[in-house]
Amino acid sequence: MKEVIIEPTENKIVMKFVTDYTLIPGSLELDRDSDISEIPLAQELFNYPFVDRIFITANFVAVAKQDSVEWEHVAESL
Repeated sequence: MKEVIIEPTENKIVMKFVTDYTLIPGSLELDRDSDISEIPLAQELFNYPFVDRIFITANFVAVAKQDSVEWEHVAESL
């Protein structure tokens, strides 16, 4: 079973979602204006209206949220 660990960061609006497998080679930084037509993970994350930006790299995704929600209410659903 694939595992995802949720880790806070020093920035209160950013949370890391760390996997035990490689997501992509390299890295991507995306916001709502980015072309995500061929990035299913980004498409899924941007379905959440509070997600502002995402950074995807080898084994984690860092998600930046809007101030209108608290992580304790949304982290598990991501």
